[in-house]
Amino acid sequence: MGKTRENLTLMLLALFYLLCSTRYYPDRPAESLLATIRQILTLAPFLLGGTLLARTFFHRLTGEYLGWSRLARIYLTLGLIGEFFLGLYHYLALNQSV
Repeated sequence: MGKTRENLTLMLLALFYLLCSTRYYPDRPAESLLATIRQILTLAPFLLGGTLLARTFFHRLTGEYLGWSRLARIYLTLGLIGEFFLGLYHYLALNQSV
């Protein structure tokens, strides 16, 4: 039961990350899809770097390496924080241009 719950929460976290990284342009689905992909790929190197720093910090602190699920959770959590603020900026900029 514990492993299933862990996988389910990781999947929900990933879906929430994708939802936060979605860039929506009304009546332009192709542009919305391209902007979303561009946003994910633009932020990915920073998230990987932050995850690597967190992994190194935890390794030095505990002496053990984190598993893949824990690294994915760190990546997605950092991504949610970044996407939240970038999404706010995107939607406020989109509304001011109208």
